[in-house]
Amino acid sequence: MRRPSPPSSEAANPLRTAAPLPRRGAKARAALVVAGVLALQGYVVARPRAARWYPFVDYPMYARSAREGEVLRLRELRARTCEAAPRTWRVTAWQVGEQESRFHRELSLIAAGRPGARRHRARLSRTVAARPGPRPCALQLWERAVVLEADGADARALRVPRWTPLREWRVDRPDSVVTLVAG
Repeated sequence: MRRPSPPSSEAANPLRTAAPLPRRGAKARAALVVAGVLALQGYVVARPRAARWYPFVDYPMYARSAREGEVLRLRELRARTCEAAPRTWRVTAWQVGEQESRFHRELSLIAAGRPGARRHRARLSRTVAARPGPRPCALQLWERAVVLEADGADARALRVPRWTPLREWRVDRPDSVVTLVAG
């Protein structure tokens, strides 16, 4: 008796079956689509920046943040004692227990005299008065204005900082705001 021969490996393996080759027309269409997408991307990268396709190619990290001639206003909070020789020190966001962005937003509200400023003054007064160290009797808001040039900040303004006092209020009476300079 004869033993049957095993089937050929190509016929037994379904992975080895020949798939029909794609048509030439489909390849050509795919190549045209890819070339078109690359051409559009090349145009978008090389064109002048008008921010029309912002989230895709015009990334904010490459954009200028401010225009020439704009004024950047930096604000800081200072505490002052009411002794014969008053001591003054800078109060930071860390000392108040806040994030920098929220702290500076509150200082901007106080500087502008906005409706929420009273609440912020009262909270800052309580927080600073509870700190260990010398007891302040007044808090002051100071401002420094820097004019921006085409290449950034004016170097002269950075060398000689000119801080101007804007507002002052007593720690025990946050409503007693005195405007020191018209801001």
